[in-house]
Formats: sequence, structure tokens, C-alpha cells
Amino acid sequence: MFSLWVMHFDIKDEKVWFQRNITEHEAVDVLMERGVVKEDLVLGFRPVYARGYAGFAVA
Repeated sequence: MFSLWVMHFDIKDEKVWFQRNITEHEAVDVLMERGVVKEDLVLGFRPVYARGYAGFAVA
């Protein structure tokens, strides 16, 4: 069995913007384990008004 990782992210204004994550893993958790702070991660697939509720960057 293999694991399929399909995701789309951009790097804009020194922030990692997750546009899509179709994986069985939370890619943001992997990045945070490797030292990327929540304030540098934007959940771009969420509406603007909802992004800040999880503690991630809003833009």
C-alpha cells in the first residue's frame, strides 16, 4: 500500500499559503514539526473571515 500526497501551496509575502490539501495527513502539522510557526501558515482554502479562528495567519 502507498500513501498519496496531493496538495497545492504557494509562498507569498514570506508566508506559506495552503490552497488545497487532499491527503490523509495534515501537511501543516508536518511543517510545524519541522519548525514553521503557525503565524507563517495561511489556510487559503478557508474563507477569510474563518482563517484566524484556528490561530494561523490570516494573510
